Amino acid sequence: MNPYPLQWPYGWPKTVLHEAWSTSKLETLASERDTLLKELERLGATKVVITSNGQVGASGQLLAKQAKLREPGVTVFFRLGTFDYAIASDRYDSLAGNLRALGSTVNCLRTISRHHSPYLLRHLLSPLCWRACSARPEPGAHSSADNTRSAGSGQRKKGQQKPPPKQEQARRPPPTPKATPWRVMLGDLGKVLTWETVKKNYRKLAMELHPDKGGTTTGFQDLQRAYEEAKQFFNQS
Repeated sequence: MNPYPLQWPYGWPKTVLHEAWSTSKLETLASERDTLLKELERLGATKVVITSNGQVGASGQLLAKQAKLREPGVTVFFRLGTFDYAIASDRYDSLAGNLRALGSTVNCLRTISRHHSPYLLRHLLSPLCWRACSARPEPGAHSSADNTRSAGSGQRKKGQQKPPPKQEQARRPPPTPKATPWRVMLGDLGKVLTWETVKKNYRKLAMELHPDKGGTTTGFQDLQRAYEEAKQFFNQS
């Protein structure tokens, strides 16, 4: 993945009106960039790529001096353990402001990792995992499926089933949310995954999530499901 141009995570909402961050409270762009990189390093992240519409040097790093951008958003892609994640910010009207926002976000994740259950951190990061795998397509780019739909709009191919009425569609139950992957639930973010690590995290989470210890039946059943999947992966009976 290249640092230029901006790769916006697919499905991540865009800000319409950007806010101004007081320049007196911001460091230089280079300093905010380096702070974000240090926070990610402390979190244990690897394969870090910062993407934006700002100019980059030969090394791929954002240059210290930038012109004011119409779209100042920043996305950082990184890896924790065996999963890739993406966090984006375009709330502020400058690259430095959005770099500061991302650095503060990663700092909060580090605080959760240090002082709270790793289970909480994994659940917070889990929805961001799939977004890191599919960046927003370039403007004007359409898939072949989109072209087929647009070309054949209003015409139904022979043998194609008629779509169900709107009332029937409304009665359909909502999709079942995807279960948390066992690697996310039972692994140590940023560390090599081993069976010993899985067993240690399982015992710890079992004490937290058991209904008799203040947990919920659903959460405990999800943990058991993840543990069984891990046993199969490591060939444990």
